[in-house]
Amino acid sequence: MKRIHLIIIILFGIMPMLKSQTLTKSIVKPQGEIVQTPQTTAFEVRNVTDFSDDFEAYPNFNLTFAPWTTVDVDQKTTYGIENVTFPNSGQPMSFIIFNPAATTPALTDPGIAPHSGSKFAASFAATAGPNNDWLISPQITLGSNSSVSFWVKSYTAQYGLERYKVGVSTTNTNPSSFTIISGPNYLTAPATQWEQKIFDLNAYNGQSVYVAIQCVSDDAFIFMVDDFSLTTTATANLPVVTTAEATSVTQTTAVSGGNVTSDGGAAVTARGIVWSTSANPTTTTNMGMTNNGSGTGSFVSNMTGLTANTTYFV
Repeated sequence: MKRIHLIIIILFGIMPMLKSQTLTKSIVKPQGEIVQTPQTTAFEVRNVTDFSDDFEAYPNFNLTFAPWTTVDVDQKTTYGIENVTFPNSGQPMSFIIFNPAATTPALTDPGIAPHSGSKFAASFAATAGPNNDWLISPQITLGSNSSVSFWVKSYTAQYGLERYKVGVSTTNTNPSSFTIISGPNYLTAPATQWEQKIFDLNAYNGQSVYVAIQCVSDDAFIFMVDDFSLTTTATANLPVVTTAEATSVTQTTAVSGGNVTSDGGAAVTARGIVWSTSANPTTTTNMGMTNNGSGTGSFVSNMTGLTANTTYFV
């Protein structure tokens, strides 16, 4: 099923309940005075965007399945499977969501089993002339370390192996807009087992792209595609946060907080402070933690359970 993930990775720093934080060294003295020495921690924030699809979420035998775009350039009727029925069998099509267990009768041949789950995207052979069928991903903006991976298979080699190409478009989903990146000749999908294909997309870093798998088989049978994944890493802007000076200090409590003036382009899902008698406290290793809402703006954090004559790192 579709998964679009946004992951925040913090390197060389700490992660309080904000995406960035100024460390404050606080000393609680018997008389309740707090002396603060600001310290800045350097870190990097990265967004990892992953679009992946195992085709499980779509209805069986659909010919359209957003966010994918399917384009049937050849417009020819297609071969069916002898003595087997299923919706849209024989219709002109590009790709179809194929579930071998949902046909009548169900198909149990291991050669047509999905790579994972119960479904895959299939391109059936055109009855006249070669296929020209396109399976086009949604648009993804690439950062760095960009690549696309998917699995392919021919149902059988009896009529020849399935043929395909891989292309990238930086403009739209029109087939004429794609640049083929898989080489000057078509590739073939094995019939004996599923094969993973990985293509480097770093030449398109910084651009928004569509990735297409084009079936160009000639009187073969069923081209099978499963478990598509496109991954890229983009450096995000750092959020901006300032830490408030501790006030209302007692023997066991103090008040701090801060102000998130910029989210750096990524939502702040929680904000607050953490403290400990050890340096560099985090949300998992601390002696106290607050959760003071989300988003940008100022917040107030109440520190409790403090001990006099003790140094706390906040």
